[in-house]
Amino acid sequence: MSSVPITLLPMLIYTFYNQQGKSIGEIFGVEGLNLPTATILLIIPIFTLVAILLAEVYFKSRFIKKSNGIDYLINEMEELRK
Repeated sequence: MSSVPITLLPMLIYTFYNQQGKSIGEIFGVEGLNLPTATILLIIPIFTLVAILLAEVYFKSRFIKKSNGIDYLINEMEELRK
């Protein structure tokens, strides 16, 4: 999850220094997006943290369900051996 922003960060820094004085809309060709270029450096870490938190919640919920199922099967197999 964090590898994408880490690889994009050098490109964003390069864009930030080469396009100073322009808005994000002018750089990326999106009309109506008149945010200063410095907000790119703030938005990327925020989106990264949100993505990591969402991934943790998703994978923990999936892992807990599977581990409970596996634990249940192991307990059933141990009871059958007795």
